Amino acid sequence: MRLVDSKSLEIDDLDHLPTCESYLKEKMTKKPFVGQSAIANGLLDLVHTDVCGPLSIPTRGGFSYFITFTDDHSRYGYVYMMRYKFKAFGRFKKYRLEVENQTNCKIKILRSDRGGEYLSGEFIDYLKENGILSQWTPPGTPQLNGVAERRNRTLLDMVRSMMSFTELPPSFWGYQLETAAKLLNIAPSESIHQTPYEMCHGKPASYKYLRVWGSPAYVKRLVEDKLDSRSSLCRFIRYPKETAGYNFYDLAEQKIFVSRNAVFLEKDFPSDSRRDEVLIEESSGEPQHDNTILFEPTIHTDGVPVLRRSTRESRVPESFIEEEIFMDQLEGFTTVGEEQKVCRLRRSIYGLEQAFRSCNTYFDKVIQGYDFI
Repeated sequence: MRLVDSKSLEIDDLDHLPTCESYLKEKMTKKPFVGQSAIANGLLDLVHTDVCGPLSIPTRGGFSYFITFTDDHSRYGYVYMMRYKFKAFGRFKKYRLEVENQTNCKIKILRSDRGGEYLSGEFIDYLKENGILSQWTPPGTPQLNGVAERRNRTLLDMVRSMMSFTELPPSFWGYQLETAAKLLNIAPSESIHQTPYEMCHGKPASYKYLRVWGSPAYVKRLVEDKLDSRSSLCRFIRYPKETAGYNFYDLAEQKIFVSRNAVFLEKDFPSDSRRDEVLIEESSGEPQHDNTILFEPTIHTDGVPVLRRSTRESRVPESFIEEEIFMDQLEGFTTVGEEQKVCRLRRSIYGLEQAFRSCNTYFDKVIQGYDFI
């Protein structure tokens, strides 16, 4: 084909050339995934599902798996914990009863991979009896179930981020997972340009009750003696679905309970002990945009995520800057043979005079994109 394209070889009719079976046998590749599939027209017209697990550390309830169900039209998602994969059928029945009752809509298509939990006889028979079509992706093509795959990845990313901010045991990841799923449902989505909650329920979500996961809080005691403390220091871990209030974990008594009488200490969380210092030395007598910006790198051997090493006071979201600002190459990251060159900043960093202004400009642009004022 290259010879033909370069006109080095002249062939009148390419369609009559024989198929090269040796080429297909030795060099065949997967077909590319082009474009993005259209979003379903109505609620529950198409539901994406996927099972994730087993995770190495079970939750406090002994769960090692979780299954997600995501509506294609609204991107509203549900997550359920499981001890074993074969529990997927029971979780789907629970999901179907809840979501169809809440939305007054019927599930029409269920899309999943070819995992054994979806190909069981009772699962297939149940779908047929209720008029639900099955869409199984071909083997080795997780891209065709990309909505569910991406949902699981995003949830686990959020779990790891929340875990990095707290000293609670890793077995609390189940509560973090439920919190992450709730936050995704009330956060704007690029796919639908609205929040999934508003698409599903027809009204905006409320954010007044949101709290930082794992943050400390003083919670009023239910049973108290005359000389006992009126409250105890706990950690917020969950938004309960079945009742108003919050779920807290009492560190001293190691128990979980629900309460609405609490004072959260979110301003002191995360603690200053987690601070990772970034030093910026300013050269005197020079304009701010011409400053030489130097970093003092700190080596971490424990592999702690970046979010864990930041602090509330020094955290500035990345945003593009309009000025031309240059900095020396970081020590330990200098390009061999180009030591005399400098780096140009494309995004603002903490310590720049323009940092907070560019951050506010970027934030204002994003918020207006979702029709906020």
